[in-house]
Amino acid sequence: MGDLFLIDGPIYRFGSMLADIFMISLLWFVFSIPIITLGTSTTAAYYVFTKKIEGKESYLIKGFIASYKENLRQTVIAFLILLAVVYVAWFNFQLLDEVQLGGLVLPVQIALTMLAIQLIFTTMFIFPIFARFEMTILSAFKASLQLANKHLFFSISNIILAIAILFVTEIIPFFVIFMMGIYLYLSSFGFVRIFRKNKPDF
Repeated sequence: MGDLFLIDGPIYRFGSMLADIFMISLLWFVFSIPIITLGTSTTAAYYVFTKKIEGKESYLIKGFIASYKENLRQTVIAFLILLAVVYVAWFNFQLLDEVQLGGLVLPVQIALTMLAIQLIFTTMFIFPIFARFEMTILSAFKASLQLANKHLFFSISNIILAIAILFVTEIIPFFVIFMMGIYLYLSSFGFVRIFRKNKPDF
């Protein structure tokens, strides 16, 4: 029973994990305030969490800031590209209500829905990829689509995880301070596994 409270015991490790999640959540929020750096903050958070999951020492604040600076340019550009595609998809969805396409409505709706799904998948994968690999923006987009569709079960599970966390936050508003950190931490386990299996592909 006494082992529970040792410095390497489960209670200490659990408390340490919660502290890390809270700190990353706070850092993510603060460094995302410019909005266009949302992707950069997400990349930095994934860098810290994936390193910790792999057992590689990574100081939270130092590691987060280092990754943030290193990936700032690429992640901001990638985020703006994703934002532009989101706007185009949304605009076309709105346009369907105003344009008479006849029998083409359903095919166009299906095409736009597929685009939206691939957009979600790409957004989900591209920032963890930037966190762990050095590659061009175009290569990162290609790798995101490839991995997201190759590991479809994980991609769908990750979306369900995000929805579940949002649902819990609706019920327990206090949970919002841990929300992003918990999502990034839990999803990091899957990304570490996927990157180990697919590292030669890059």
